[in-house]
Amino acid sequence: MSLQDDKEYRAVLELLDGTGAAISLVNKLGKLAISGNDSTVKIAAGQIAAQIRIVGQWHDSKKFRVLTSIGWDHYAATTGFAEYKTWVLSLQKYCIDAIATQRPQWQVIATANGWHPAPPPRPSETPLVGELAADRRLAASEVFKRPAPAFKP
Repeated sequence: MSLQDDKEYRAVLELLDGTGAAISLVNKLGKLAISGNDSTVKIAAGQIAAQIRIVGQWHDSKKFRVLTSIGWDHYAATTGFAEYKTWVLSLQKYCIDAIATQRPQWQVIATANGWHPAPPPRPSETPLVGELAADRRLAASEVFKRPAPAFKP
């Protein structure tokens, strides 16, 4: 995977781990939910941003970190907190796995949407085997015994 392919996933991980005003992080997550390439990331970013908006107490926080916020036990009873925690952890794992697979972003997205590469052909189905059938094989000594083709200028 090139650096360009995993750029979006690294940006998401930095956003989840970064510290800033809660409203700033909501805005960044919202932009990611709109302009991201990976639909899984877009959906999760939108859900996380929505959950942060629901819990209004976080908006006043000047130093808000998404990954730290999932451990705040005093918000555990808040409506939507369990879903918020699930979305954050799922998005973090998805991005880490996407980077670790070393596959291009298009392939990660396609696989997430149900696409799978074709299985490799079996040896009996490869064109090389058909071309080199036993009746067509030539021993190396026979190849060198043939006269060279005549050169015509």
